[in-house]
Amino acid sequence: MNTFFRKGTGFFKNLPLFIILIFILSLCIIFIKPGHNWGDDFALYINQAKAITDGTIAIVKQNNQFSIDNSTIHTFSPTLAPWGWPIILSPFYYLFGLNIFVFKLLKCLFLVLFLYQFYRLINRRLDKTSSSLIVLYLGTSFRYIDNVNVVLTETPFLFFVTLSLNSIHNYKYEKYNLIKSIFLGLAIYFSFCIRSEGAMLGVALFFWQVRESFQYKSLKKPSMDYLKWLVMPYIIFISFYLLISSLLPSGFLSHFNDSHLVSVNHTLKAITFYIDKIRDMIYPGMNNFTYILITILFLIGLVTNFMKEIHTAIYLLLITITFLFWPFLEYRYLLMFFPFLIYFLALGVSYFDVFKSKLQPIHLVFVILILLNFYKIYSILDENKLTKQIGPENASSTEMFHFIKTNTKEKDVIIFFRPRAMTLYTGRQSAMIYRNWNDLLKIGDYLVLRRNLATYFQFPANKINALGFKDNLQYVYQNEEFIVFKIKKL
Repeated sequence: MNTFFRKGTGFFKNLPLFIILIFILSLCIIFIKPGHNWGDDFALYINQAKAITDGTIAIVKQNNQFSIDNSTIHTFSPTLAPWGWPIILSPFYYLFGLNIFVFKLLKCLFLVLFLYQFYRLINRRLDKTSSSLIVLYLGTSFRYIDNVNVVLTETPFLFFVTLSLNSIHNYKYEKYNLIKSIFLGLAIYFSFCIRSEGAMLGVALFFWQVRESFQYKSLKKPSMDYLKWLVMPYIIFISFYLLISSLLPSGFLSHFNDSHLVSVNHTLKAITFYIDKIRDMIYPGMNNFTYILITILFLIGLVTNFMKEIHTAIYLLLITITFLFWPFLEYRYLLMFFPFLIYFLALGVSYFDVFKSKLQPIHLVFVILILLNFYKIYSILDENKLTKQIGPENASSTEMFHFIKTNTKEKDVIIFFRPRAMTLYTGRQSAMIYRNWNDLLKIGDYLVLRRNLATYFQFPANKINALGFKDNLQYVYQNEEFIVFKIKKL
């Protein structure tokens, strides 16, 4: 099988990989669902992209700060998201407006770009067949395919992380030039600019430089070139951080204010959560013996290749620790370190590849996993589960937003269970109030309730009258999904 991947030069040498990537891209496009779900992190990213194009950055920050300060809970959003993803979205917003489908196509492209960079990362230690099979395995995992349906940061972040890790690996003193330092500093900065966890790549670079320095026995007296090799990427990173910070306001570090949510119990819960989700992502229903065996093989791969892959290993360890102590638990966080778990697992399996044949045990392992992925994909297509997502792009949502935008004043405050979405689609300030009725009366001008919604983030639509709020509300609009009340001020 390996001979197939070695034939030809240039483009034709990598033709099988390109075929795999084109197939994955096509699969992602097929699995794009109409609309978007109600998780409104995406709304903040798009609102910031819009702000870049029309110069309303200060207004976006003010509106989101208002939502945070006046909502029942204050931990649902940073003041501003990191600017990397909005910067990428902004030219597409400028050209196509608020077009969710276009943004999802961009997510598809970033998934393929990440897989290409990941192939380059793992192909240094694994043969071409193994590397290609792993790329196909990840690219056909439904969790990655379905992730293109949310306009969030996972796939662009993975692309810049793998680009940075590849750049770190190629950052050798004997091949040093200024261009490599600038490129590496920019790659790490933009990873950080998309998600703040990207700063860990700076630590990964430091350990790589320590490892490389010990290999240069001639460096008993550090030269000026060696000093440049050491510090220049960090100077580039800091320079761009200061430059962008002077142009765009920060706000995403507000998550550090949530440190009180971290505890031993939370970390134990996170460990259990991610162990279960990793098992589910590899193969739902996997028995304990197989899972323990996979864990052992992963540890063997990590330990035996730690020094050779110190930058990747350090990054994996740091981001794993971060998410174990992160105040929030979400399945999508797993997507950002799962590929590196698979890489070291593959290295662990390869450690026992004692056969000299071209078809090795690791190939069989990933062929089986790929077949399981295809079975999952077939089941979803066969059951026609690609239904439209219920969210702000639905007809009833669009009608409600249109009513708010055309029948309320610009300074009116709308109480809604997804305030960032309300602000994006209507331009009105919004807050999520669902406990204190007096706060709602004091802050809000309109109350929008989603019917039959089982959530803690709004007053129950079917119990408004029973709760004694009728005298404070004037019904002004309804459709099949929403009821809108004007709030009578006391």
